Amino acid sequence: MQRHTRRAHGIKFPAGIGYDQRWFSRGARRVYISELMATSGMGFGTSGARGTVEAMTDPVCYAYTVGFLQAMAGQGRIVPGDSVYLAGDLRPSTGRILAACQQAVADSGYQPVYTGRLPSPAVACYAMQQQAASVMVTGSHIPDDRNGIKFNRPDGEILKTDEAAIKAQSVELPAPFPVLGEALLPAADPRTQQHYVERYTQFFPAACLAGMRIGVYQHSGVARDLLVEILEALGAVVTPLARSGVFVRSIPRRYATTISGWAGTGLPNTVSTPLCRPTVMPTAPCLQTRTASGCAVILSVSCVRATSVFNSW
Repeated sequence: MQRHTRRAHGIKFPAGIGYDQRWFSRGARRVYISELMATSGMGFGTSGARGTVEAMTDPVCYAYTVGFLQAMAGQGRIVPGDSVYLAGDLRPSTGRILAACQQAVADSGYQPVYTGRLPSPAVACYAMQQQAASVMVTGSHIPDDRNGIKFNRPDGEILKTDEAAIKAQSVELPAPFPVLGEALLPAADPRTQQHYVERYTQFFPAACLAGMRIGVYQHSGVARDLLVEILEALGAVVTPLARSGVFVRSIPRRYATTISGWAGTGLPNTVSTPLCRPTVMPTAPCLQTRTASGCAVILSVSCVRATSVFNSW
């Protein structure tokens, strides 16, 4: 069923999931996160706040981000003027949501640093080394009609106690709310991506994959190009495979024969970022790590000397 929208004090909300006069104080701009959480369709789950793309409007994402920053400042973890790092996955809605989060960071008196489309651990790890908070826009494995925001303290991902602190916040929204969008995102700061690549190339021995031919099943994983770069830097001859322009939640059944056949085409080793409930697993021996936002990899290896697991945590 198609949803229409309503406006409250110049702020656009989906009809039936977030339009509530009780959100606003006498100043007509104050939003209570607890009520927003109860009525918007966006709430905290296993990891971060998630909702449908329709529910995650710019004002809703803005409010959650401001609530996070206020909660962290209240705990003495950040102060105005600090950098806050932002990244996202490749979902169609991610750019718009990132722009709303970026605006919330700037309006709250912090310095937003947009790091690009990167795996969750990449931005979290780099920000932690800078003793900074970070925001990752990703729905992980859920369908692309949904998305999410992961909030990280300077020392790691927020805990349930932090979620309660965010829920207790009330925040002010600009009125009228500005027109945002992905076009407002700046060029990505390259330092986080460089740090992520060097984390592997400096840990593993130089040329440890020399002489190996490896296929990278890229699908829509946000780490797909980084995997190619890392494996090539370690000496492998890499062939990118099955890159997708649309979000892939699980391995399509039509790829079953193709994936099984890669081993017979000079690519006995296949690397991919894991997918939700894959319908096909590699036929060669494999090791798999758990992942968020497609950050760890499966490396199936037919020759023992090259068995490795790139664990992004």
